[in-house]
Amino acid sequence: MSIKKAILQVLNSREETHFDDIVRTIRQLHPNKKSAAKLIDDIDNYIWDEGITDTVVDRAHSRLVFREKLFSQTRFRILPNKLDLENRCLIFGHRLMPFINPEIDVQTLQFEDDSGVIIPHVKVSIPIEEAQQFTILIAPYSNNYFEIDIKNKALILSSLDLSVWLNDHPVSDKDMWMVIPIDYAQRRFRLTKISSKQIAEQRLVINRHDELFKAALLDIVETEPQPVPIDLITFWAYARIGSPSVVQNPGSPIGPFLMGEEDWQLMFEGSFSYLQSSDFFENLLEQAIEQQLSFDPDKMGKAKTIDGILDEMGNSYSEAFIAAKMVLDGHHDRKSDLSAIMSIIFPDERYGFYNPKQQTNFNKAVDGLAKKLQKVWSNKRLSMQSLRLLRKIVQFKMEIVGTLREFGEHDGDVLLDDFSAMMQFHPVDNLLDQLMDAIVWGDEFSPQEAHIMNEQLTTSLNEFMQFKRNLLG
Repeated sequence: MSIKKAILQVLNSREETHFDDIVRTIRQLHPNKKSAAKLIDDIDNYIWDEGITDTVVDRAHSRLVFREKLFSQTRFRILPNKLDLENRCLIFGHRLMPFINPEIDVQTLQFEDDSGVIIPHVKVSIPIEEAQQFTILIAPYSNNYFEIDIKNKALILSSLDLSVWLNDHPVSDKDMWMVIPIDYAQRRFRLTKISSKQIAEQRLVINRHDELFKAALLDIVETEPQPVPIDLITFWAYARIGSPSVVQNPGSPIGPFLMGEEDWQLMFEGSFSYLQSSDFFENLLEQAIEQQLSFDPDKMGKAKTIDGILDEMGNSYSEAFIAAKMVLDGHHDRKSDLSAIMSIIFPDERYGFYNPKQQTNFNKAVDGLAKKLQKVWSNKRLSMQSLRLLRKIVQFKMEIVGTLREFGEHDGDVLLDDFSAMMQFHPVDNLLDQLMDAIVWGDEFSPQEAHIMNEQLTTSLNEFMQFKRNLLG
């Protein structure tokens, strides 16, 4: 049995949780001489690489934590929203995370009242602008939580129908709801009301549990090197706490708690939001200045990939951009103009190569990319909608990189506020690269999808251009 199959069998069994037991089982399934620490690293990497959302390696307590076991006894609070009360429902959105895995189809969850009567599900249409408050924190792997109604510019939100339940449980803006597991494994839960008086009585406990959760969350936010969906990072934080009393009785409702803190800020990466420490940009600017002061051109030329070489040079363009431009040129005159593309990426000597080796590596990598594109696109054409979308993405990418370069050439010291404002568009830049990759190498978007994305990008580009005018004058 391979090491991956051994790890998968251990994860699927849901039995062993302590590192010692896990390592022993893996060695029985896959005899090897790896250290225990290396095997745990292999498990951690496997969980990340496979996109597993219900398991985390908790090194602080030398254990594997399974989401369904961690939260099997957890009762959590939800703050009623005016839209809930107007529509006499409980809109799910991100309010169940991380206590219920968003990958589980929300329609399979059964909620009951205090008498055991099942509360029916319902779908509620809310204008997109208002509905975003329920989806801003939602995980990209959420299953059946909402649908997009393009025609009416609305979101169809999965909800609980409280039209009857509210007759027996009227609420004020000072009350809360609580979700209590009846049988977590069978996805059965009870919905009950917590009065403002009960909340006041529990306030000391709520505040204390908020502080413990906040500390665990900050530990992860400040050390995790890449963006992680908020559902995952909050699950990891509760796993790290290791206190059953905190996990089983968490503090404030998750949405208001996360949105109300000043120690982190909400950021966006492609299809999901994530948390970033409030001093992230300050630290990033300090690192950039240190790297500039310690720069050594003789060390350039080690990278072999296009993205690696551009990163080595501090160039914000990407392999995805070069590929997209080649595809666009091929659609225009059936032949890509490589010299024109290079003049965009390296407009003058300030953006040139640092040594011949670096230039040789780059030319070789670009030649390899051109050959790969030729195989894919020799007999393939984009639809007009997809072609228009790709042009918009390429234009947006060029505007962002151009603004970065203008910003870097500004006279005077770089102000932290300006630097932070500019870096707010870094996730957008990453998303553009992902979209270019998807169009160049993946399946083509449907005309409707391409049209919607083109409209959204047009709006975002207009907002960016206004930002650029405000920043650079």
